[in-house]
Amino acid sequence: MVVRDLPLGITLILEVGDSEKFVSRFLETAPEEGGHVHEHLLDGQQRLTALWRAFHNNYLDETYFVYLKEFDDHDGDADREEMSVYPFGRYIKKSGDRYPLWCDEPADCLRRGLVPTDLLRPEDVQGVVDQWIDSAMASHEPGEDVVALKKFLERKKRVSDRIRDIRSTVANYNLPYLSLPPRTEKAVALDVFIKMNTNSKPLTTYDIIVAEVESEMGKSLHDLVAGLAQRNPAVARYSDLSDLILTTSALLQGQLPNQRGAWDMDRKRMVENWDTMERGLQQMATFLTTEGIFDDQRLPTNAVLAPIAALYAMDVSESGDKRGRDELVLKKYLWHAFFTDRYENAAATHAFSDFNAIRRVIRQDEKDTGATYQIEDAPIFSEHAVAEAEELLTAEWPKRASIRGRGILAVACRLGALDFSTGQPLGLANIETRHYHHVYPDALLKESKIDSYLALNCALISDKTNIPSVARRRCSI
Repeated sequence: MVVRDLPLGITLILEVGDSEKFVSRFLETAPEEGGHVHEHLLDGQQRLTALWRAFHNNYLDETYFVYLKEFDDHDGDADREEMSVYPFGRYIKKSGDRYPLWCDEPADCLRRGLVPTDLLRPEDVQGVVDQWIDSAMASHEPGEDVVALKKFLERKKRVSDRIRDIRSTVANYNLPYLSLPPRTEKAVALDVFIKMNTNSKPLTTYDIIVAEVESEMGKSLHDLVAGLAQRNPAVARYSDLSDLILTTSALLQGQLPNQRGAWDMDRKRMVENWDTMERGLQQMATFLTTEGIFDDQRLPTNAVLAPIAALYAMDVSESGDKRGRDELVLKKYLWHAFFTDRYENAAATHAFSDFNAIRRVIRQDEKDTGATYQIEDAPIFSEHAVAEAEELLTAEWPKRASIRGRGILAVACRLGALDFSTGQPLGLANIETRHYHHVYPDALLKESKIDSYLALNCALISDKTNIPSVARRRCSI
């Protein structure tokens, strides 16, 4: 693309002020010079690394060339496209020689119409270029034949002119970029980077943090997550593990449980707190299971996950009467989240506020007045009323992602959700085999012009229970 002067895509640069917002590292194989860092390359690292390495031809297993058809006198190769860049695989024999040997012989390269890309790098390497051309043309140099000498010099000039023209194109190539000023916040810069990414699978916040952790600490976040999933498989039933890890880790560092909080948290502390975070997630999963919530499909709102996990990780007592009292607070919080409008909007901000307030209650912190914080001091309890009967009567079918509809189903699950036919209670072992069915048949209610797709008309039963004979018997009762 560069040698043809074609667009390569926009890069993203963040200007560095007094301090760096990201950990600096040099492009692979680039010289590591000291001094103040003036810019961070956020988007385009792979492209520029590939360009740097191609223009220095320092890949061990490949050598890159530009193909110039007019100089191709070799019959043994397939047709190639003019001005295209071609890599040739290299390998090292036991003797230590790097094969194929012709890749390092200028005369053999030129005979194939190939010019190594390291001659094109935009640096003062004209001496190296001249030496390569001399070596490539040496075998063609005639004796005293004037006509032959004239042809030789003309060919040599054409080779020199073509390389000079390509070098000029490279040196004057316009690499478009977007530059962010140094006052740009880290979260904003990363958000711009994600939105600029045009791959078929766009990068996520988690992808960026994975790369940062591995760069800064030399640890694989993927390996840590895989270990957590293996040790605590129940956690992943409630949400994508990457989301749970980021939101819970953010809360443990006093940040919002959302993308902004994930950007702002300290990566090193996240890894250092890993065992604490994992313990909190494991106990959160156990707590939800005892409350009759078995997976994300039956969870009214995921806004409660990180606060509950973080509270277990930091503040809930390990055992004894205090453990019981702490979990009663969590239960009240959980069900209020399902039956108030607290998390209908601004869920992360509200979850952060409730988390901090409930922490004070569990830790029995004192106010300025000397009184200890009470559960009523948490906004979810003090500022939001529990849904009234009229709202419950109109709550939507719980298969839809509505907090109130799923909240009603959650109550049924908490109480056992007995199958109509077998009497078998709902549990973790059979939750995935249960189906959403109407208590009163859809057709019957439609005849009466009553909406059948309401949460209060939904039951989780096995598919075998919903056979016609059972359905008729259910309707006649």
